[in-house]
Amino acid sequence: MTKMLRAEELYAGAEDAEILRGVNVAVDAGELHVLMGQNGSGKSTLAQVIAGNPAYAVKDGSLTLAKEDLLSLRPDERAQKGLFVSFQQPLAVPGVSTT
Repeated sequence: MTKMLRAEELYAGAEDAEILRGVNVAVDAGELHVLMGQNGSGKSTLAQVIAGNPAYAVKDGSLTLAKEDLLSLRPDERAQKGLFVSFQQPLAVPGVSTT
């Protein structure tokens, strides 16, 4: 079965810090995965890399969504596919619903 989201041997970081070192993740359609770990273990970095935040550089490995290369897509193109980072408690903006 084709994995919907797959990271293989993903190496990435921010500035001069290598944070992700050979991460492998595979998520099938309909599955729910929860990332847990100590502060500084790379959970947020993985989310930022998947979303395409330009402050994070991928050094090696692959990242695909339904066999499509995510690393070749801009952040807005990834967001259109449903991959983006949100806030746990978004700021209230008058006139804008958060639901």
